[in-house]
Amino acid sequence: MLVAANSGSAIEIFLFAYPAHRGQRAFHAAGLGAMGFALPASIGVCLAAGKRQTLCVDGDGGFQLNIHELATVAWHNLPIKFFILNNDGYASIRASQTNFFGQPNIGCDESTGLQLPDFCEVARAYGLKTATIEGQTNLGQQVREVLQMPGPVVCDVKVIPDELRAPRVTSVQRTDGSFMSKPLEDLWPLLDRDEFKKNMIIPPLSE
Repeated sequence: MLVAANSGSAIEIFLFAYPAHRGQRAFHAAGLGAMGFALPASIGVCLAAGKRQTLCVDGDGGFQLNIHELATVAWHNLPIKFFILNNDGYASIRASQTNFFGQPNIGCDESTGLQLPDFCEVARAYGLKTATIEGQTNLGQQVREVLQMPGPVVCDVKVIPDELRAPRVTSVQRTDGSFMSKPLEDLWPLLDRDEFKKNMIIPPLSE
């Protein structure tokens, strides 16, 4: 089984939860921000592996960017299972706008000017099978049922729109208004500064 993951929530949640087994490979966008990567990457992975079953974990925003490639999936009848983590738009953009600029947000969900389609309806228009997961009750069984469906499947997974993910890299705003990203060794939620410095074996970056 091969897995192609994407950016934002899709890759953060996926890499937290995915236990790699012998014989499996995980592909993802190295820059951790290439929206639209997952769908075409999963096509390439599937074809390169001789049409071996492939899992594609994507966000609703990223999936929309190359959604037309479902035509390629349908034409070649590629056994790709698409799990779309649907958090009502661009959650990363929504979080950045809220954290750094307050509300109202702009262009990140339906209430602020972004329109995303019903992914199952689009998939069915291409002749693909669909499924929907709306809660965590019997989640494992629901996922297994999708994996057992023959051929390509688009599964719309409804998730909490603004669920906090931790630990994660965060940015802070300086007094002059500029932004600085914390280094990987200083993840959010931030430790007390004295405790953080005691655990550092090299001098920390200046703040």
